[in-house]
Amino acid sequence: AKPQAYAPRDEAFLRLRGGIQERGPEGETIVLGQRHDLVYDEKGICVSELQFVPAMLSITVDYQAAKGGHFKWMVWAWRETGEGYLVDYGKAMTRPEMLEVIQRRYPVISGGEAIINAGLIDAGWDKDEIYRLCLEAQSIEPGIHRNIHPSMGFGGPRAPLSLRGKQFVIKEDVDRVSGETMFLYEYHDFATKVNFYVNRVWKRREPRVWFPWVLPQQLLDELTAERLEPVRSGGRSVQVWAEPTRPNDWGDCAKMQPLVWAAAVAEED
Repeated sequence: AKPQAYAPRDEAFLRLRGGIQERGPEGETIVLGQRHDLVYDEKGICVSELQFVPAMLSITVDYQAAKGGHFKWMVWAWRETGEGYLVDYGKAMTRPEMLEVIQRRYPVISGGEAIINAGLIDAGWDKDEIYRLCLEAQSIEPGIHRNIHPSMGFGGPRAPLSLRGKQFVIKEDVDRVSGETMFLYEYHDFATKVNFYVNRVWKRREPRVWFPWVLPQQLLDELTAERLEPVRSGGRSVQVWAEPTRPNDWGDCAKMQPLVWAAAVAEED
């Protein structure tokens, strides 16, 4: 089959807003997902509630070391079925600010609140900084945030045999400052992008991912920054992820979210 280029537009994500309506095979109206809003605004003020009690709240963080360093992050709420809902996102300029985000409480419409209890933080730019952040997060109210770990992507179009079909591998490492043992989650970047952008977004495969009804343009701009393009290599056509021409940090956060869910499921098995 001829390779297809993947170049998402805003519409690809707008049709994944929870609560969107589609026509069924007999003309009936079908409501897909559950309509929801972002729980916090850009100022960190709680403006909404989770619409269900989540099986897990997960955070993914992309760290950019340039210009003094800053963090972009996302929080998703997960159902037992593996459906994921984006419920919060933002940018933190310092490690203490990022720790404050990790400690946020998310009110649930039926009562009570949920906390972030798992996550992956990209360590590709500055491993020492991210290991320190993970250790500090794990030490807050010991046990609550123990499943927030560093992560790192690797590889090109062909996944290495070492993964053996898995979405990630866990490697033990040592934080060179504290001497603490760290669990580094390594994932194949090419395959992870395909799983999120092609399978979950473009083809809308199960389990579904859902976005808030109002999607800020700055978020859409980064979610649509990736391009999967066919190129000629060795006399045949292969697909490669083109270098983004604009920031894609929140996109990198989004692609890691299914990995957090997969890690949680694997831990239960």
